[in-house]
Amino acid sequence: TTFNVFFPASSEPVKAPPPEVAPDAAVRCGHETILVVEDEPLLRDMAHLILQDCGYQVLEAGSGAEALQVWERHPGGIDLVLTDVVMPGGMSGRDLAVKLLASQPRLKIVFTSGYNVDEMNTDFFRRGGAVFLQKPYTRPKLAKAVRDCLDK
Repeated sequence: TTFNVFFPASSEPVKAPPPEVAPDAAVRCGHETILVVEDEPLLRDMAHLILQDCGYQVLEAGSGAEALQVWERHPGGIDLVLTDVVMPGGMSGRDLAVKLLASQPRLKIVFTSGYNVDEMNTDFFRRGGAVFLQKPYTRPKLAKAVRDCLDK
């Protein structure tokens, strides 16, 4: 097999795009307890490791129903929920948030999704003061979104 790759000729040097968030930028961390609700095990593990590395206590759930069980085992002990918007099993992240906010109205919520945010109705997120984090996200973006939401 032969591959031919053709690049346009240019005498200009290639410039690297500036990073969106400096990788070494100091992001304030904390000690709060965060419930990560994500149906993809790899993404759930990644979020867990990032948040744990930032000093947070991290609980996990793979579905909305599982998240409710974790919630019941830790009454009043969860400061923030990081949840995927779209999950299998009949309970979306939005449905989960409605149930949790009914019992703890001041709960902080960060919604994540890989779907195009322009195609989603985000009024619910903004009304409740929640934060929306587009997937894929980086360590600094996740840490900043969580800290900003907790500090609201």
